[in-house]
Amino acid sequence: MDSTEKRTAAPWRRPQFGLRSLFVSTAVVAAWAANYRVQTVRSETEQEAISALCGSGASVVADRRPRYPSWCRYLLGPSFHDTAYGVELPANRLNEQTVERLEQISHLDCLTIDNPAISDAQVLELAERFPSLREALAKGIDERASVR
Repeated sequence: MDSTEKRTAAPWRRPQFGLRSLFVSTAVVAAWAANYRVQTVRSETEQEAISALCGSGASVVADRRPRYPSWCRYLLGPSFHDTAYGVELPANRLNEQTVERLEQISHLDCLTIDNPAISDAQVLELAERFPSLREALAKGIDERASVR
């Protein structure tokens, strides 16, 4: 090529994607959809447990803490990651079925038992069954028992 010739720009071509790109994008979308479904089922189970606890005489308080951007909450729904629950439970309602319902609440933050007939050690032992629990409160025995 001599210097007097002009270079012509290559005509615009449509981008081409290979089969590998298709597989990667399909895997990313499938992983997101599977996670969304798992979170949806967990949220539905949590809501069923909360309504059953409310029906049995417990008081449930939801504390919404927006930890994610609004677009993320719009896509995932409000109760997936940013809601912590506090449950106040009468001692006479504390049985194995109630504990199973409490275990279904994945974002249980505070558990309060009114007038329990159990000791602080038993309250802490009960609280150890809930990984997200930050405090257990036994009204009538001690002011607060910190779990973590």
